[in-house]
Amino acid sequence: PHGFGVQYYYPDLYIGNFSFGKKDNYGIYRCERGYKQSGKCNFTFMEKGIYFGIFKKNKFFKGKVITFDRKTGEKNIYFVDNYRMNGPYRIYHPEYKFIFHYQDDELIGDYIYHGKYTVYSKLKYGEFHGTSIIITKDGCHHQFFYDNGIVKGKSLYLFPNGTYFVLRWLNNICQEIVFMKDRNNKLYYPQRILENLKVEIPLTYQCPIGYTLMIQP
Repeated sequence: PHGFGVQYYYPDLYIGNFSFGKKDNYGIYRCERGYKQSGKCNFTFMEKGIYFGIFKKNKFFKGKVITFDRKTGEKNIYFVDNYRMNGPYRIYHPEYKFIFHYQDDELIGDYIYHGKYTVYSKLKYGEFHGTSIIITKDGCHHQFFYDNGIVKGKSLYLFPNGTYFVLRWLNNICQEIVFMKDRNNKLYYPQRILENLKVEIPLTYQCPIGYTLMIQP
């Protein structure tokens, strides 16, 4: 086929332009099989879904893609530019929703998750980077700082009643509870309280190296 037309190759359907037998220029393609024929005996994999945009020699060059899974009810919407994923990528599921961004096939930019809890963060080459906020359904807020996927520095954990903790992290491991503050704005320093009260830490809870209270055994 050459020019504008309709091609129905069960169960796939293409409506758009052709150039000497190949999908070329603007078209809409519903791909059900998950692969396309590139020769008499040659087949190339193509993700199942609906493609709206520009094709070049049977390859999807630029436009919008919608994929779906009837078993799980999940639907994905993303954009392609110059054969690469660019722009927002959205995942819709009956139990959760994801929104993140691609730039030249790399995960970069905003990251949002809504499900059993909510996450707001940034991605840098597929890893969490910068300040991330986790909000649970009961209203608890936990704020982390990521450096290329590794939790570092101080984090904040806020309870709905106004009480909050400040924690110190190093390489994804919580090192200590820096301080706690109750809803009356009263400060508590756990280590100092233990020292002032001269509390003897049971052997079960002691670090076998430093003989101090284990934070994350």
